[in-house]
Formats: sequence, C-alpha cells, structure tokens
Amino acid sequence: MWSWKMVRKSGPYGEADGKLEVSDPMSTDVVVDCPQCGSRLRVPGAHLGKRVKCPACGTIVATVRPEAEAEAVPAARPAPRRPAREFEPLRFGVRVKYDPAGILKGSYQGELSAEGLVLRKPKRDEVEASFPVGTPVRSPGQGILELKGKGRVLTLVVARWNSYNERLADDLARFLAGEIDLIEGTDYDIPRPLLVLALLPIGIGAVGMSGGALGGGVCGGIAGGLITGNLAIIRRERWPMGVRVASCVGLSLVGYATLALFFVALAVGMRRAQPPAPPAQGPTPRPVVAPKAVDPGPKAKAPEGGWGAVEDPDGDCEARVVGDAATIEVPGTVHDLAMPPGKANAPRILRPVDGDFTAEVRVVGEVKPTDPPAGAYGVAYHGAGLFLRSSGGEMVRLERAAFVRGGRLTTYVNFELHRTSGWPDSVGHAVADGPVRLRLQRRGDQMLGAFSTDDGASWTSLPPKQLRSSPPRVKVGVAAVNTAAKPFTAHLERLTIQTP
Repeated sequence: MWSWKMVRKSGPYGEADGKLEVSDPMSTDVVVDCPQCGSRLRVPGAHLGKRVKCPACGTIVATVRPEAEAEAVPAARPAPRRPAREFEPLRFGVRVKYDPAGILKGSYQGELSAEGLVLRKPKRDEVEASFPVGTPVRSPGQGILELKGKGRVLTLVVARWNSYNERLADDLARFLAGEIDLIEGTDYDIPRPLLVLALLPIGIGAVGMSGGALGGGVCGGIAGGLITGNLAIIRRERWPMGVRVASCVGLSLVGYATLALFFVALAVGMRRAQPPAPPAQGPTPRPVVAPKAVDPGPKAKAPEGGWGAVEDPDGDCEARVVGDAATIEVPGTVHDLAMPPGKANAPRILRPVDGDFTAEVRVVGEVKPTDPPAGAYGVAYHGAGLFLRSSGGEMVRLERAAFVRGGRLTTYVNFELHRTSGWPDSVGHAVADGPVRLRLQRRGDQMLGAFSTDDGASWTSLPPKQLRSSPPRVKVGVAAVNTAAKPFTAHLERLTIQTP
C-alpha cells in the first residue's frame, strides 16, 4: 500500500500550490495540506485523483493517483473568465498605502483588463506590477485593496476622483477573485449634479486670486480642502441623497462665510491702520472770497438756543460752554466718529436744524497728538470742528485735524461723509498748525465744506459731498475726536448757524 502527503510551495504571488509525493508504502491513507489555510487533511487512498473539500475553509484541493509522477504537481489555478461581451480596459488612479518590502511607492496608473490588474507609473508604458485573475485579494472598505503578491501583502488605495471608490474597490476584489467576469467604469461614476455641488467652493479660490499670489494661495488651499471634503461626502453611498446634498451645501457655505469674515477683519485692520483722511497732495487751491450772503462775519452771534445739547455716549468726557467759546475734554482712549467697522462714541454738542443752513466755527488751541495710539488703532489722531448727523444714519465731519505716523506730525483739514456701510467719502487738505475757521453748508442733498486760515478773509473750498437720505431735519454742531493715548482738549469759539 502507498500513502501520500501534500507539501506546500510558494507560487509567484504568494498563494500555496498543493503537490503530492511518496511518503510510506505501508499506509492506506494520504495526508494532504490545504493550500489556503494549512489544515492537514487525511484522504482515503481510494479517493486519490479526485478533488476534495477542506472542512476548515471550504477550499477545493486536487489530489493525484499513485500512478502519477511522484514529483509535486501544482494545484489548478482559476483560469481567467471570458465575459459575455467585450471587456473594455478600466483605468484609474492607485496609491500604494503600504508595501512591506518598500518596492512599490507613491501613485500609479491602474489598468484592469480581462486578464487582471497591472500597475504602471504615470506617463510610462513599463508595467511595475501585475495581479492576474485568481490573485488572493480582499477589500476591507474605504476604497482599499489588500493583495497577496510575491510573499507579501500589498495595501492599495483606489483613487478615481469622479467615482464611488469604495464600491469600485469591492468589485475589483470580486473580479480578481473570479467571482464576477465584467466591470464597467460608468457603473461607478458619480452623477454630474453631485459633482457640481462638490465643486461649489471653487469660487473661493477665484476670489482669492484678486488678492495676488498670497491671496490666491491661501484661498486656493481653502477651496481645495473644501472640495476634497465635499467629494468624500458625496461618495458616501449609504447616506441618503438629501443628507449628502445638504452636507455639501453647508460645508461650502461655511467656507464662503469664513472668507467674508476674513475680508471684514482685513477691512477693520486697514481702517484702523489709517488716519481718518490723508491730506491732499498737490498745489494749494486758489483762495476764494466768501460770498456775503453766506458769510455772517466774525461778529455774528451764536444761534438761538445756544450751542445745543451735549452728547457723551461713553460718559467719560467733559464739555463746557462759556459765552461764545466751548471746550471739550476727551480722555486718552478711543473716541471716534465713524460708521462700522469703527465707533461713533466721540463727544459732541448738537442742535436740530431744518432744511438748508450755513454753520461756522473757529478751532483754536493745540491739536498735536503724540504716539502711542489708543487701543488697537493704527495711528494717534486729534480732530475738532463741525459735525452733522442725519436721521438716516449719515454723518458729516469737517475738522481741524492732525495725526502722527512714524514720529512725524501731519496737520490738515479733514472733510468726511460716513454712511451706514462701506468706506467713508473722505478728503483732506494740508494746512499749517494754527487756528482754522471752518464752514459747513447744506444745499438740498449737497454738503459744501470750506476753511479759512486768516479768520474768514479768504476761503478754500473742498470737494462737495452728496447725502443719500435727504432728511428734512438734521442735527448740527461741534465734536471732538481722539484716538491717541494722550488726552485731548478741543477749544472752539464763535459758532454760528444761519438758515435762509
């Protein structure tokens, strides 16, 4: 009697091939090793030459009869299946996640054909690795393939940008295992409407390009990250369609909201880093003589009702009126008159005025701020002069002003129109340090500004401003602004407000 036993030899991709050899001629049974799980099977001699099933893993093991050649005979490998219709090669990206031998690294171009899977380096025809049908393989999920090849287990990640990669990886494993005989790439394509949703953040990168290389790089990186996140969301086939759509839209809106907040913060920083209005450069405009109809002269009396009512939003300033002179004391903290993103907490003395008017005041005393600025403001600024506030939220400032930048003092006349949103309409004109007489006129919706350094003998006009709200009644008076850490005391005299 003869007995046989199965010995294991490694095939070209790590699978075990069962072979038979003579062991002991006195035995009637044959010992067979399962090529899949390694279990030892005892096969009766009468069954030699037939195929037996491993009770441990279910693998079909081929045996040979004693008359066969005593040398090892390889177990049959599944032959590539022929699909019912022509197999069109499927190409997709593959990333090597782990190779214990360190031979395969980086990204490859995968191509699946009826014979199996091959990997090539991009733009090269040379095959770096091949996995024929029958290669031991499994897909643990998340688009991952684990293949046994040349004595090691390779971990690959399927990377086809417009596909459901998890399902594609599962079917690739089934195809290489011989369970299915055809794969068509279009079965795994993500619908175009979902791809459009995933690409919504691309506008963030386009907006960033307007900020130059730095803005384009930062915003492009943000857009790329959001698009990657959206693609991961829409590939979740187990999620309901509505959940995926809402998640993509929500993530994109978060990106655009972040971009908007960034630009608001940038605008605030730029606003604080600049004085309220830079002095105009160029030749000094030709002085003009003030028209008699709108120039009440230095002997004009204060309007009825006095200077008006004191408004001190922060309650930390002191305003006093004595005769035709007023002083406003402002501490060394930020007291500004600016619409968002600034503050409107500077002290003022205002009275209501209907229709057109002409207001004048003379600003005397010292207007010389010094560093450092107060709070987070970029410059130290002092300003005092005429102020208008409308019921529609618009504000007009005409001030004798000065600011310090880099240790250098700049003195000028500042004329600004603030609206409820956007940047102020601002213009400045350089003047020497000293008393300045200011004149603010309303003519319908137009605001006219002028100043005089010789107490009204001659006037220099500034470009007019246009009101949008057209209020019938406004509040007019004087105000003092301070953004320096040094306290500021504004001295004003001879306020006049004339109406037709």
